[in-house]
Amino acid sequence: MPSEWTMGEQKAFLQQELIAFKQIGSRAYMKNWPTLYSRFFQQWPERASALPSVSADVPLTEDQKKVLADAVSQRQKQIRWWMHWHNGAGDNRAANNKTTKIVDGLLETKTRIKKPWEIYASKYYVSRVQPQVEAGTPIVDIAKKIREIFENETLEIQDEIHQLSEAQKEDTKKRKESRKVSKELADHDSDEADDEEGVETDPFIRRRNIQQCGAVLQRILRHLGNQTGLKFTVLMGGLDPLDPDGGKFVASIHTGKTSDGDDFADAYPKFESEVVEAFGEFLDHVLG
Repeated sequence: MPSEWTMGEQKAFLQQELIAFKQIGSRAYMKNWPTLYSRFFQQWPERASALPSVSADVPLTEDQKKVLADAVSQRQKQIRWWMHWHNGAGDNRAANNKTTKIVDGLLETKTRIKKPWEIYASKYYVSRVQPQVEAGTPIVDIAKKIREIFENETLEIQDEIHQLSEAQKEDTKKRKESRKVSKELADHDSDEADDEEGVETDPFIRRRNIQQCGAVLQRILRHLGNQTGLKFTVLMGGLDPLDPDGGKFVASIHTGKTSDGDDFADAYPKFESEVVEAFGEFLDHVLG
């Protein structure tokens, strides 16, 4: 779950809206974002949170206006993350299959050959695609947009991407052969090389993986809990791979509830102000 910045009434408000979000789907919901933001800020004006020491009837300075605009933008992003995260939190067959694939990936490093449009995204997303994509666009629509732009690219760029694709196939073949030899020899150095190969650097794929994390981790932790009797709280956070300048986000996953139905985040009043805050400071040091 995303870091619980929501108060009780705000959470109830978003949970009610989540029903419509699930019914019509994230893609069709795009036109609903402005209305949702408007309704949210009517009930909880961001000015009160961003500028608590400034009276509501006092005109804002230019610097204060910028602070407020940045705060509104950040809150909108939090709302989008909350909706997308909770939309993917349920169990379904697709999530189960993805879980299996991810767990299998932990057991054995596998190299997936990227499609030409994915290679194009890795190389040109920021400069040629991102300017044409609105904030909060579902990952499925982003992928569609990338393919569309790639298909209409210059022949020079398309040739460049296809050459990279062929080089990737050849490199993948060599890597597979190398791993086979490494396993046979049980070479420690080659094991470290395999670990490096498992690091995903493509921002587009990273964003897609992040959106799968909620359902995947929830299922894994629930399964581990059933097998061990343990309860879990997992904190995670970082930057949006497709919008690294937008600031960090923190999310948490919990298993186990009290007799009142509260998980750790609900039961511990200072979870947000102490636990999440401390983890956020840690991320600041890690992310530089």
